[in-house]
Amino acid sequence: MPHSLNEAQRVAILEHAEDALMVIDADGVLMYLNAAAAHLYGLADDQGAERERLDVQRYAGDTFEMRTLAGAPVPEDDQPLARILRGEACQNLELLVRHRKTNALRMFVFSGRTMDTDPPIGVLRIRDETARWEAERRYRAAFEADPAPTLIARLEDERILQANAGMQEMLDSDASDIVGHSLSELEGRLHGEYLSNSLDRLREGERIHKHKTTLRHATNEDPVDVLVSARAVEIDGAPCGIFTFIDITELERSQRQNVELLAREIVMHAEMEDAYEQSIDGWARALDLRDEHTAGHSQRVTDMTVALAVRFGISGEPLEGVRRGALLHDIGKMGIPDAILQKPGPLTPAEWSRMKGHAELGSDLLRSIAYLDTAIDIPSSHHERWDGTGYPRGLKEEELPLGARIFAVVDVYDALMSDRPYRDAWPRDRVLEHLRRGSGSHFDPNVVESFLDMLGSHGVSDTSEGPPPPKA
Repeated sequence: MPHSLNEAQRVAILEHAEDALMVIDADGVLMYLNAAAAHLYGLADDQGAERERLDVQRYAGDTFEMRTLAGAPVPEDDQPLARILRGEACQNLELLVRHRKTNALRMFVFSGRTMDTDPPIGVLRIRDETARWEAERRYRAAFEADPAPTLIARLEDERILQANAGMQEMLDSDASDIVGHSLSELEGRLHGEYLSNSLDRLREGERIHKHKTTLRHATNEDPVDVLVSARAVEIDGAPCGIFTFIDITELERSQRQNVELLAREIVMHAEMEDAYEQSIDGWARALDLRDEHTAGHSQRVTDMTVALAVRFGISGEPLEGVRRGALLHDIGKMGIPDAILQKPGPLTPAEWSRMKGHAELGSDLLRSIAYLDTAIDIPSSHHERWDGTGYPRGLKEEELPLGARIFAVVDVYDALMSDRPYRDAWPRDRVLEHLRRGSGSHFDPNVVESFLDMLGSHGVSDTSEGPPPPKA
């Protein structure tokens, strides 16, 4: 039989909860708040006199300004504490909260209700979701900045979640005429049943690649010829489809009107397809930019990897493959949830197993793109080890592609030289000693020797954060 918790244990659990918890009476006077709530409201343990008979609603109004995620002020009567005092429940209410003195802006999620006790009490839970909100802001900015018309829809119910400015322009419609509607409602603007068929393909794990179709503007009878590509991704835990459209109307019209220009138009068509592929991969990278702690990592390791590859005689198209592979080495992390990717502490065995899957996710993604064939080696093999104990395939020594062996050394060097949520950056001497110790087990000894020689040739000092970007 499980043991019951005693009073002291229950209080300890509440006190150490990450979420802020507070209890108020029917008059809005503070009865209890845990350590997280005390920190949030600026009431330390030695301020007991200030807590006693504290009117929490008035104190919060004097201390904080609340706005909706859209930026609209929240009237005092609609704020969480006021709603609880009226006997209304609030569930996962997301609000922006600015501290009036420090001007610090955070995004909190409020949940609370009145408990049917004698006398009744109100309980409010506040969760700090600022990191997620800021990541979503960056995500939305990248989405809107993408010049390619793009929309995102849930695969489960076909509901359109987002449509960027390019998509609105192409459909000659406002966002309100697109977002919230189902993809099937757009079928009238498309010939055939392309969207419905594509959803079935995405649910089955297939990727849509440059499908040619035609759509019509909402207020224009002229058809628009487009190339459509789509892939399945997970957003906020839900499987979704990202659809990107490239307008090729003028190209198609020119081909129909002037046969003599056919050869030139074919070249233009190919260039537009290449531009489309770059846009799709740029969008994939934007989805992956969710971790503020690794900002700049991809570009730094790419520059160093290319410089080191040149020392091994790699040039031409193979060198371009190394550059692309280094830049996209963690593209598979777009399939890893934020809760795992940004977790500040150690991962559980299940979480670590899912994290390790990013190497295969990345190679599967790039394998479907012809011009990135030469870039697959690094994303798929940069976690393999010289002694065969790495993942995902346990490759050993010369079985490992040279580009992946080169990148593995550079990647570990840059990662250890940088701060992470779970540790501070290592001193440079310690990082170099780690590479030497890993030579012959984790790393190719020849690569380690050449990399250390390259660092020495750049004259990097012990106080620097890392080597200056070497030039290929």
